[in-house]
Amino acid sequence: MNDLENVKKIAKKCLNCSKPQCVKGCPLKNPIPAILAAIRQDDFKTAEKLLFDNTNGSIICSRLCDFKRNCFGNCVLSKKGEGVKFYEVEKFLSKNYLDSVKPLTEYQSCHIAIIGGGLAGISCAIDFAKKGYLVTIFEKRDKIGGVLTETIPTFRFDHLLVEKYLEALNKLGVEIVYEKQLGQNLFLEDLKAFKYVIFAMGTPLAKDALPSNPNLIDGMAILRNPKNFEPKFKNKKILVIGGGNVAMDLARTIKKMEANVHIVYRRDLISAPANVDEIKCALNEGIGFEECLIPISMNENYLEVEHARLIDDEKSARKQFVGTNSFAKINCDYVVQAIGLNADYAYLKTQISDFFDEAGYPKKAGLFYNHQQVFLATGDFLIGASSFAKTLACAKDTVKEVEQFEKSSIWR
Repeated sequence: MNDLENVKKIAKKCLNCSKPQCVKGCPLKNPIPAILAAIRQDDFKTAEKLLFDNTNGSIICSRLCDFKRNCFGNCVLSKKGEGVKFYEVEKFLSKNYLDSVKPLTEYQSCHIAIIGGGLAGISCAIDFAKKGYLVTIFEKRDKIGGVLTETIPTFRFDHLLVEKYLEALNKLGVEIVYEKQLGQNLFLEDLKAFKYVIFAMGTPLAKDALPSNPNLIDGMAILRNPKNFEPKFKNKKILVIGGGNVAMDLARTIKKMEANVHIVYRRDLISAPANVDEIKCALNEGIGFEECLIPISMNENYLEVEHARLIDDEKSARKQFVGTNSFAKINCDYVVQAIGLNADYAYLKTQISDFFDEAGYPKKAGLFYNHQQVFLATGDFLIGASSFAKTLACAKDTVKEVEQFEKSSIWR
């Protein structure tokens, strides 16, 4: 069966529910039943329009989205194990999407600066540029992509797909200025010519679970330059702390270095935020899992942990963990931290303190107006480390926010 036949077969399975749970479960609210209905009529142009009018991130979502917790997992047919695999349809439709982007001939005078060339920044830039806005991206590294190219291993995501986004941005007239980091060699006074300044810097600062130790390694450093660690890790026992996709990526990357890898997680596997398929891949590749263990300290050749007990939490679907005062030691050569990321708000707090709430995070709307410019936060910089679909949904909301502001009497 070829790809086209498979997509048509998937479309036929859709029940066209009156209250589609797949749409409810999709952070981007893709009009899935309508797209599948168009495919059943062999109207692929309409199917593509419905999808791409709603999101420019299908190339990413169809490959990296946690569909078992989103569209597929919420499909009513999934209860019978026969859910509609919309992600395969999405992958098929988006195959040539970015190649079809056409250069613009007319632009609006409104100029927008986007700080950060990761997924949120790229998504905002494409949507703004397609509407005719003049857009400049300031990226701190020498290439765009953010976590897509810096931390996701090539065995899970083809980094060449980011080149497709770069080509589309170039066609749309988006200017990209590389090696510019806000607060380091790029400052707010440098951005006064821009009507809107959008902060899309992601969450680059790793959290520390343990005190500093020579045998404690930052997981981000490994994912950025895995070859640097191959000689050090070969035939060694490595413990990876964490239960998210970054932890799975790290464990699988290190396993390929011929290391003995175990993941240490504070909860159990059922409660892990990582994609179910990523966990299965890790298990199949021989990676061990040490559940319900809270890291306490790292010593020369062992990790001290406290056994955890899981309890129900009324405020969360996930169980919480509490210590039990029962301790153990796990022998190892190195410990790798992969427990999440924090955003760096330090510079902006010194410049526009009113942009932040009492807890020190960007205000809920992620917007601040100072009578000269509008500042907005988007993506993980606003909502914290999140899924790709939620990041794209946040970027989409930011574009809408700017459009509403442009129409408002406040600005005129």
